[in-house]
Amino acid sequence: MGPDCPHWVYTPFHTICTGGHYIASATIQDTMIRLIHTFMLDSYISNTNHTPTRILLCWLASLYYQGLVKKKYKRYEVTHAHLFDFESFASVLDLMAFCNLIIFINVLDFQTYMFNKYIAVNDIKHLSQERLAAIEAFDHNTVPPKDRMRYQNARGQAYALIDWLFKSVDIIDLDTNQPVEDPCTSLWIPYIAQQASALLVYKNKAEQDKLKGAKGCTPATLKRQILLCFQGSYLEEPVNAAIEAECEVFTFLEPHRYKATRRNDLKSALHEFILSFYI
Repeated sequence: MGPDCPHWVYTPFHTICTGGHYIASATIQDTMIRLIHTFMLDSYISNTNHTPTRILLCWLASLYYQGLVKKKYKRYEVTHAHLFDFESFASVLDLMAFCNLIIFINVLDFQTYMFNKYIAVNDIKHLSQERLAAIEAFDHNTVPPKDRMRYQNARGQAYALIDWLFKSVDIIDLDTNQPVEDPCTSLWIPYIAQQASALLVYKNKAEQDKLKGAKGCTPATLKRQILLCFQGSYLEEPVNAAIEAECEVFTFLEPHRYKATRRNDLKSALHEFILSFYI
């Protein structure tokens, strides 16, 4: 079934059920919401955490990067059909949502909140101050080293895709019928900042209702990971402002206000690809 599709299962006796949700470019916004629900409500909903999904998302980042930024795939190739067409603003939102999901990939990974396989969450109170200081300083967790490298590369590709997007697609504001001058600043940055805040609001509400999500994740540890995600970047200030304002909506606020048209050339040169070193 599609991502974030409500469903229920009834059986006459206790049954172990298996199933799955597909991931597609056209439904990537739903995939993002589904992963957030799973992260926040792991013990409440039927969806279970599936670690290999993160690797698949990293592969998708590479596919989009190679296909859109590097223009690796020809129109007649099967792979090209998986790329966003940008014939409408919905495609722009799909790519923005995907890039946000990749940038949050550590934040939404269950393994980020488990310090390591030798330390249970319940044992934290018994750790020495020196050990706790080391955990705090080096952000120890159970994300495998290979996955850390995958995440770094995928985040770098996500930022490169955002850079490419707003230099390759013109966004028209239908209220004024004029091009949006700086869509990265006026559209994407508020969108990802709003989502960062919404994650914290969601977590706080789940805690109040005693609904458990990722093991070891608390509002405090989640906020720390979000702040680390943007520390020292041009997104740090708008994210902090959104958190202060307690924005609580994950979806783009005015999706029907804009239209998109693909350009034949770039508005300006692309920035150099840089790995995102937050691990």
